[in-house]
Amino acid sequence: MNKKEFLKIFNGSQFISGIHNYCDRWCERCSYSEKCSVYTMDTKVQKGKSSEEEKEAVKNSMEKTNESLLIALEMFEEIAKESGIDLEALRINEEAEKQKELEAIEHPIAINSKKYSYMAYEWTQKNAALFYKFGEELLEKENLGIYKKQDTINLLEINEALSIIQWDYHQIHIKLMRALKNREVNWEFEDEIQNDANGSAKVALISVERSLKSWETLLELFNERENEVLEILAVLDRTRKDILKEFPKVRQFVRPGFDE
Repeated sequence: MNKKEFLKIFNGSQFISGIHNYCDRWCERCSYSEKCSVYTMDTKVQKGKSSEEEKEAVKNSMEKTNESLLIALEMFEEIAKESGIDLEALRINEEAEKQKELEAIEHPIAINSKKYSYMAYEWTQKNAALFYKFGEELLEKENLGIYKKQDTINLLEINEALSIIQWDYHQIHIKLMRALKNREVNWEFEDEIQNDANGSAKVALISVERSLKSWETLLELFNERENEVLEILAVLDRTRKDILKEFPKVRQFVRPGFDE
C-alpha cells in the first residue's frame, strides 16, 4: 500500500472519523465495520486472494502494520514541518512518557485489571473439562429423549458468556493502561470529557460490565464453582468501581459512531 492508497482509504467520506479509536476490536460483531477505515484497510488486502495468499497475508500482517505506521509517520513529519513544530522537542518528552507508563503500571486499577486477566484466563483453561462435561450431559439427554428447550438456551448462554469473557479479559487491562497514561488532560488541546483517557476508560468499562454479566451467567449455571467465580467477580467489580472513581465523567464520553 502506498501513500496515495492510504490517504484514499482514510479520507473516504463513507467512514466515521475516529470510530476505531474507541472500539473493542470485535469487528465480526460490529454493525459499523463498513464505516471503519481501519477495518477496510485490514480487509482490503484479503479481497480476491487465494487460500495460500491469505496465509502469506497473515504472516506479513505485522509488516503491513509497520508500513501503515511509516506512512503515517511520514505524513506527520510533513505536517510538523509545515506547521513549524519542533519534533526534537517532542522526542525529549519520551522520558516523561516512560515515567507515565511506570506510574500507570503501579496504579491500583492496572494492578487489579492485570490480576483479573490472569484469573479469567486460568479459570477458563482449568474448567475446559467442565464445559465438555456439560455438552456430554446434553447429548445424553437428547439420546434419552428428555432434552428441553431450556437446555438449548443454557448452552447458548454459556457460549456467549465464554466468548465475551475470553475476548475481554486482556483488552480490559490494555485499555485501562492507555487511559491511565493519558489521564493528565492537556487543557490546551483536550476537552474535560472528550479526551483519550475517558474514551479508553469507557471502552474498558463497557467490557468490564458485560464481563460481569457473563460471569454471573456462569455462576448461575455452574454453582459448584461458586467460590472461584465469586472471587473473580469481586476483583472485576473492584475494577469497575475504581474506573468510575478515577474517571468520573467516563460515561459522558461520546464514542464516534457508537454513542451518537
